[in-house]
Amino acid sequence: CYSGVFVDGMSHVGFGCLGVDIHKELIDILKDKNYGDTEKLFMFSPAEHLDVADNEADIVTSFDTLEHVIDLHKSLSEMERVCMPGGMIIINLPRMTLGYKDESHEHLRMFDDEDINRIWGHKKNFKFEFCQDELGRPTSFITYEK
Repeated sequence: CYSGVFVDGMSHVGFGCLGVDIHKELIDILKDKNYGDTEKLFMFSPAEHLDVADNEADIVTSFDTLEHVIDLHKSLSEMERVCMPGGMIIINLPRMTLGYKDESHEHLRMFDDEDINRIWGHKKNFKFEFCQDELGRPTSFITYEK
């Protein structure tokens, strides 16, 4: 959930939210800033092992995360496990384009269009679109229904 901005914004418009991140210090800061707001919670956890009940979420989002996870298939399986039947999964990935630079040197993998269609193309109501991140860099935007 990185800075918690998305979780904060969605909770302000009425959604109950859970932000998950693998950076413990960041989660501690977000929990401290939360002031007991039960509509938005923050959890330290790897994407491969979510401490969330099956079918708990209407919507599961993963923004700029899957290029960092160690076990991609386990992470995707966890996202689908916690998403309720008929729920929506939304994934944003950096675009693997000519000249792309991983400034943080933390990406374990990148996804080209062929990878995206191979991994998610068979999912129910699959949509694959292009957009830009907050810095204007090209990204891939994937949605599908569980």
